[in-house]
Amino acid sequence: MGVWEERTARATDRYEDGWARLPEEPDERQRQLTRMGNAAWAAGVSLLMLGHRDEASVWLERSAARYRESWHDAPPGSWGRPIGAMKAMLIAGNEKGAARDAR
Repeated sequence: MGVWEERTARATDRYEDGWARLPEEPDERQRQLTRMGNAAWAAGVSLLMLGHRDEASVWLERSAARYRESWHDAPPGSWGRPIGAMKAMLIAGNEKGAARDAR
């Protein structure tokens, strides 16, 4: 297994583990959702490096969804989340989604 395959596997495992341990308490939940967004981002970028554009887009859009979901309960000034969502949508090739996230 090559480096990008290993990174993809590790990132998808982290994402799935995040779902299994998603807390109800808002602060803990927004933190876990952000970690899941980061893991989905890593999976998406790793898949892009492997040339798997369609599968990468799915993971990048998941990343954007988790960043958006985490933002509601995030501390004030957590601007990295909407920026991360917009960036993930752009790289996924979803210009409409990126424009929505920019608003």
